[in-house]
Amino acid sequence: MNNQVLETVKAKVCYTPLVFERVNKKLGLNQDAAPTKTMVNNVLANLDDIDWRGKNYYVRSRQHQVELT
Repeated sequence: MNNQVLETVKAKVCYTPLVFERVNKKLGLNQDAAPTKTMVNNVLANLDDIDWRGKNYYVRSRQHQVELT
C-alpha cells in the first residue's frame, strides 16, 4: 500500500450532514458526528487495503469489517 495514497485519502475525507445520515442509515444507528468521525479515523488507522476504481477510493478494514468509499 502506498503511504502517499493513504495520506491523500485522509486529507480528502469530508464530513457533511449527508455523510452522517448515510452512515447511521447503513449501520442502523442514530449517533452524533463525533463517534462517526472516530470510527472513520480508526478504520483509516487500521486499514488492510485501498483500491481505486473510477473516481473513488475504497478503503477496507477486516478488523472493523467495513469498507469506506
